[in-house]
Amino acid sequence: MNIIVINIFLNFYLVERGTQSQDTPVRYLGYANEIGEAFRSIIGTKWVNVTYGIATVYVLADTADKSIHSFKTNKNEKNHITKVAFTTTDTLIWQLLASVIIPGFTINRLLAVNDFALDESLRKLEPK
Repeated sequence: MNIIVINIFLNFYLVERGTQSQDTPVRYLGYANEIGEAFRSIIGTKWVNVTYGIATVYVLADTADKSIHSFKTNKNEKNHITKVAFTTTDTLIWQLLASVIIPGFTINRLLAVNDFALDESLRKLEPK
Protein backbone atom coordinates (compact mmCIF):
# COMPACT_ATOMS: atom_id res chain seq x y z
CA MET A 1 0.00 0.00 0.00
CA ASN A 2 2.76 2.47 0.93
CA ILE A 3 4.60 1.74 -2.32
CA ILE A 4 1.43 2.53 -4.29
CA VAL A 5 1.00 5.86 -2.49
CA ILE A 6 4.66 6.77 -3.07
CA ASN A 7 4.40 5.83 -6.77
CA ILE A 8 1.25 7.91 -7.24
CA PHE A 9 2.86 10.84 -5.46
CA LEU A 10 6.08 10.52 -7.45
CA ASN A 11 4.20 10.29 -10.76
CA PHE A 12 2.07 13.31 -9.85
CA TYR A 13 5.17 15.21 -8.81
CA LEU A 14 7.05 14.41 -12.01
CA VAL A 15 4.08 15.25 -14.25
CA GLU A 16 3.33 18.48 -12.38
CA ARG A 17 6.97 19.46 -12.20
CA GLY A 18 7.72 19.87 -15.86
CA THR A 19 11.20 21.36 -15.60
CA GLN A 20 11.11 23.33 -12.36
CA SER A 21 9.75 21.97 -9.07
CA GLN A 22 9.47 25.54 -7.81
CA ASP A 23 6.71 26.20 -10.35
CA THR A 24 4.19 23.72 -8.93
CA PRO A 25 1.99 23.66 -5.83
CA VAL A 26 3.51 20.27 -4.95
CA ARG A 27 6.56 22.07 -3.55
CA TYR A 28 4.46 23.18 -0.56
CA LEU A 29 4.35 19.56 0.62
CA GLY A 30 7.97 20.06 1.66
CA TYR A 31 6.68 22.41 4.36
CA ALA A 32 4.17 19.94 5.83
CA ASN A 33 6.35 19.11 8.82
CA GLU A 34 6.65 22.78 9.73
CA ILE A 35 2.86 23.07 9.88
CA GLY A 36 2.75 19.87 11.91
CA GLU A 37 5.32 21.17 14.40
CA ALA A 38 3.50 24.49 14.72
CA PHE A 39 0.26 22.69 15.61
CA ARG A 40 1.81 19.84 17.63
CA SER A 41 -0.03 20.74 20.83
CA ILE A 42 -3.36 20.70 18.98
CA ILE A 43 -3.05 17.77 16.56
CA GLY A 44 -0.86 15.41 18.58
CA THR A 45 2.34 13.53 17.87
CA LYS A 46 0.75 10.97 15.55
CA TRP A 47 -0.29 13.62 13.03
CA VAL A 48 3.00 15.48 13.38
CA ASN A 49 4.73 12.25 12.35
CA VAL A 50 2.40 12.05 9.34
CA THR A 51 3.46 15.56 8.29
CA TYR A 52 7.11 14.53 8.58
CA GLY A 53 6.31 11.56 6.35
CA ILE A 54 4.74 13.85 3.75
CA ALA A 55 7.73 16.20 3.78
CA THR A 56 10.14 13.26 3.53
CA VAL A 57 8.27 11.79 0.55
CA TYR A 58 8.52 15.19 -1.13
CA VAL A 59 12.28 15.23 -0.52
CA LEU A 60 12.62 11.70 -1.92
CA ALA A 61 10.56 12.63 -5.00
CA ASP A 62 12.65 15.74 -5.58
CA THR A 63 15.85 13.71 -5.17
CA ALA A 64 14.61 11.05 -7.61
CA ASP A 65 13.63 13.71 -10.12
CA LYS A 66 16.97 15.51 -9.96
CA SER A 67 18.83 12.19 -10.15
CA ILE A 68 16.89 11.13 -13.25
CA HIS A 69 17.50 14.52 -14.82
CA SER A 70 21.23 14.28 -14.02
CA PHE A 71 21.38 10.79 -15.50
CA LYS A 72 19.72 11.90 -18.73
CA THR A 73 21.88 15.01 -18.99
CA ASN A 74 25.19 13.29 -18.28
CA LYS A 75 24.63 9.82 -19.79
CA ASN A 76 27.10 10.37 -22.63
CA GLU A 77 29.93 11.53 -20.39
CA LYS A 78 32.70 9.29 -19.14
CA ASN A 79 32.01 9.68 -15.40
CA HIS A 80 28.23 10.03 -15.53
CA ILE A 81 27.61 7.60 -12.66
CA THR A 82 29.80 9.71 -10.38
CA LYS A 83 27.91 12.86 -11.36
CA VAL A 84 24.55 11.20 -10.76
CA ALA A 85 25.71 9.87 -7.39
CA PHE A 86 26.94 13.33 -6.41
CA THR A 87 23.67 14.96 -7.52
CA THR A 88 21.61 12.38 -5.65
CA THR A 89 23.64 12.67 -2.44
CA ASP A 90 23.80 16.46 -2.59
CA THR A 91 20.07 16.84 -3.22
CA LEU A 92 19.06 14.34 -0.57
CA ILE A 93 21.26 15.80 2.16
CA TRP A 94 20.49 19.42 1.31
CA GLN A 95 16.74 18.89 0.99
CA LEU A 96 16.52 16.87 4.21
CA LEU A 97 18.45 19.53 6.11
CA ALA A 98 16.74 22.54 4.54
CA SER A 99 13.18 21.22 4.30
CA VAL A 100 12.80 18.77 7.16
CA ILE A 101 15.47 18.68 9.87
CA ILE A 102 16.50 22.30 10.52
CA PRO A 103 13.05 23.94 10.25
CA GLY A 104 11.37 21.14 12.22
CA PHE A 105 13.96 21.26 14.99
CA THR A 106 13.88 25.06 15.15
CA ILE A 107 10.09 25.28 15.38
CA ASN A 108 9.99 22.43 17.90
CA ARG A 109 12.54 24.07 20.20
CA LEU A 110 11.01 27.56 19.91
CA LEU A 111 7.60 26.21 20.85
CA ALA A 112 9.09 24.19 23.71
CA VAL A 113 10.69 27.35 25.13
CA ASN A 114 7.42 29.21 24.63
CA ASP A 115 5.45 26.49 26.45
CA PHE A 116 7.97 26.51 29.31
CA ALA A 117 7.81 30.29 29.64
CA LEU A 118 4.02 30.25 29.54
CA ASP A 119 3.85 27.53 32.20
CA GLU A 120 6.23 29.51 34.44
CA SER A 121 4.20 32.69 33.98
CA LEU A 122 0.95 30.94 34.79
CA ARG A 123 2.49 29.27 37.84
CA LYS A 124 3.47 32.70 39.21
CA LEU A 125 -0.09 33.97 38.71
CA GLU A 126 -1.68 31.08 40.66
CA PRO A 127 -2.97 31.98 44.08
CA LYS A 128 -0.94 30.49 46.91
